[in-house]
Amino acid sequence: MNELNLKVVSSFLYRYRYLISTSVLVFSVIFGISAYTKPAYYFSEAEIQLKKKDNVGGDVLTRAFRGDDFTDIVTLIGSSLIIDKVLKEVEIGKRYFYKENYKVFELYKNSPFVVDVEEMTPALLGKSFLITPLTNNTFQLDLKGASKWSLTRIKDLIKGNKKKSISYSKVHTYGEHINTTLFKIRIEKIHELTKKEYQFTYVPNEFMRGMIRGNISADFMGRGSSVLRVRYNDTVALRAQDIVNTVVKVFLKDQTEEKNLETDRSLKFLDRELEELNKSLNQSANKLKSFKQKNEIIGDRMSFGEITLRINNNKTEIRKMEVEKTILESIKIYMDTNQDLSGLAVNAEELSNSLLNKKIERYQKLNEELSQSLLAYTRSHPEVIKLDNELTSTWDNIVYIVNKGILKLEQKTSALKSENEAYKVSLNAAPQKELKLSNLTRDFSINNNLYAYLLERRAELAMLESSSISSSRVIEKASFIGVPYKPKRVMIVITGAILGFLFGVVLAYLVSLRDNTLQELDEIESLKDISIYGQIPLLTKKKMPVYDEAFRALRTNLEFIDVKDSSSKFVLISSAIAGEAKSTTIYNLANVVSQIDKKVIVLDMDLRRPKLHEKFGNINNLVGMSTLLSGQSDLNSSIQKVGNVDIITAGPTPPNPSELIMSEKFRLCINVLRKNYDYVLVDSAPYSVVTDAQILMKEADVVLFSVLLNKTEKKTLQSIKKISENLRLDAIGIIVSGVKKNRSENYGYGYYS
Repeated sequence: MNELNLKVVSSFLYRYRYLISTSVLVFSVIFGISAYTKPAYYFSEAEIQLKKKDNVGGDVLTRAFRGDDFTDIVTLIGSSLIIDKVLKEVEIGKRYFYKENYKVFELYKNSPFVVDVEEMTPALLGKSFLITPLTNNTFQLDLKGASKWSLTRIKDLIKGNKKKSISYSKVHTYGEHINTTLFKIRIEKIHELTKKEYQFTYVPNEFMRGMIRGNISADFMGRGSSVLRVRYNDTVALRAQDIVNTVVKVFLKDQTEEKNLETDRSLKFLDRELEELNKSLNQSANKLKSFKQKNEIIGDRMSFGEITLRINNNKTEIRKMEVEKTILESIKIYMDTNQDLSGLAVNAEELSNSLLNKKIERYQKLNEELSQSLLAYTRSHPEVIKLDNELTSTWDNIVYIVNKGILKLEQKTSALKSENEAYKVSLNAAPQKELKLSNLTRDFSINNNLYAYLLERRAELAMLESSSISSSRVIEKASFIGVPYKPKRVMIVITGAILGFLFGVVLAYLVSLRDNTLQELDEIESLKDISIYGQIPLLTKKKMPVYDEAFRALRTNLEFIDVKDSSSKFVLISSAIAGEAKSTTIYNLANVVSQIDKKVIVLDMDLRRPKLHEKFGNINNLVGMSTLLSGQSDLNSSIQKVGNVDIITAGPTPPNPSELIMSEKFRLCINVLRKNYDYVLVDSAPYSVVTDAQILMKEADVVLFSVLLNKTEKKTLQSIKKISENLRLDAIGIIVSGVKKNRSENYGYGYYS
C-alpha cells in the first residue's frame, strides 16, 4: 500500500513538475528579492549588576525590610523617564541614507554631510530629501510630494480636499542657509560625497521615543539573578552600541539621583523632627530646673530617686524589647510570605541576638552562591545540591531562633511590666513633690535619649548623601557587533522555495481536479478485460530507436492473434475523437509490418476528415475509397504505393459516407484485399462522433482503440468497454500513445499531432 501511494505521489509530482518547478522558482525569486532588499539588523548588549540598597533612614521596620525589589527595573529601562533622557544625549532624529544596487543603506556618524535644521513645517517631518552631488561645492536638493495615487491623495480626492503637492528642486552650495516658507536648513559637507544620490529625513529628536521603545529590551540573566541584560536592535550597529551605553549611563545616573533624593527627603524629615524635639527637650529641662530651684532640690537625692530611675530604665528596656519583638515578628511574616531571605536586610544594632544576624547573613551569602552556581550548573549538580541542603538547614535554624526569641522577649517584657507596677505602688505612697520631680525627670530623660538617637541617624544619612555612589554597576559595556543577526537571507530563500513547492502542489492538485483526461498508464490498466497491445512513447524531433521498437512490439502482438477462416488480418484502428494519434499509429505500424516481408495495404476509411494521405507524404487524394465504393474508379487505379506499403486514400468527401461503408461493394472489396494482402490496416472516423467506426468494427478481425495520454478523456475507457460488450468483438485492444518513460529507459519526449 505504501509502495502504491509512493508511486502515485511520484507520478503526480512528475506530471506537474513544470508547474511546481515554476511555483518554486517564482516564490524563491520573490523571497530572494525580499531577503536582498531587507535591511540588516544588528544588536548590542550591556550587563548591569544590581546591588542591594543601603538600609539607613526611616523607621526600624522600613530599614529592616527595604530589600532589593527588581520587579520594576525591566519596566523602568523602557519607560519614558529613561528614554527621554537618552534622547537628550543621542541624536537619532536626523537620518542619512544612500541607495546602491537596489538596496537602501543608512549612514550614522559616517555620513559625508550633516544637516542643520532651523525650522521645518510639520508636513515635511519624516519626508525624504534627495541630495544629488554636482560639483565639489554644489548639490541639487529635491523634495518630491506625495504620489498622485497615494492613499493620502485618494482620501483627499474623496473628501474633496484640493491640496497642492509639496515639491522642491534647486541647486545650492554646501554651507548655504536655505530659507524657504517650508523649511530652513543648512547642509555642511564633511568629506567627499562618493555616491550618486543621498537622502535624509528629519524628525525632532523628542519624537523618536517610539523608535527606542520598540527596539529596547531588558531581562535578567537567569532566575534569581541580579545581573540585568540590556539589549537594543537597530539597522546601524554603531547606533545600537551608542544607545545601549547611553541607556545604561542614564539608568545608573537615575538610580544615584533617586537614592540622593530619598536620602534628602529623610534628612528633611529628621531635621523637622529634631527641631520639634529640641523644643520639647528644652521645655522639659527648664521645667525640671525650675522645680528643683523652687523646692531647693539638688540632684536626684530624694528617697524615691532610685525607684524612679529603675522605672525609666525598665520602660526604655521594654520599648527596645517591643521593637525587637516587632522586628522578629515581621521577619517571621516576611519568611512565611516570601519563602526567601534574599530581599531581607536587618540592622544588627536593633537585635540583641547576634546569632540571628549571623544566620541571616549566612543564608543570604549561600543564596548568592546558589544563584551564581545555577548560571553554570543545573539543579542536579552536586555543588548545587550541597548549597540547597545548607540553605534549608540555615532556614530552619533562623525559624527556630526567631520563634524562641519572640517567646523570650514576651517573657522578659511581662516581667519588667510587673516590676514597674510594683514600683508604681511604692511611688503612690511618696510625697507629692517627689512624684512631680520623678515625672519631670522621666520626661527629660526620654526626650534626651530620643534626641540623641535622631542625631545619630541624621549623621549616617548625611554621610550617605555625600557618597553619591550608585547601588548598581556595569559589568559588561555594550560592544560593537558588525555582524547582523537578521535577516537570515538563506533561510528566507529556503522558506520561499518550500512555500513555492507547497503552493505548486496545491495548485497542481486543483488543476488535476479540473483535468478529466487520462494521465497515467495505470488508469488504463484498470480495464482488465481489454489488453494493451502497444505502449508508444512520446516522440522527439529526432526519431529515437526505442520509438520504432515500440511499434515492433505492437507488430509482434498482432502476429500472435489467431484469425479464424483467414490467413489475412483486417486490423481497424479507431479513437474517440480526432487528434488521438490513430493516423500516426497506422502510418508507423504499416511501415514496421512491411519490413518483415508482409504485404500491407492501408485503407483510409475516415471519409469525412481524412488524414492518412498527409501522413504518407501528401500523396494524391483525388481517387480513393469514396470513388471506389461509388463506382467512379476501380480497385487497381485506387491503390497507391509508398515504399513497401500500398494505400487507398479516402478520396473526395462523399455526401453519404455511412451508406458507402455499409454497401455490399465494400465487403467485396475487403474480401479481395484479404486474398492479396497479409494485413489490411484500416483508419476509421472517431467512433464517438459518427457510427462509421462501429460499422467497420463488425467486419474487422482486430479492433484497436488509440488512446493518447493527456488528451483522451477518462470516460473513453467506459465507452470502449461498452462497445466491446455490445459488439462482442473477438479481438479488441488498446494502443496507448504519449507514454512517458523513465530517464533510465532513454525515451524521448514530444507531442503527437
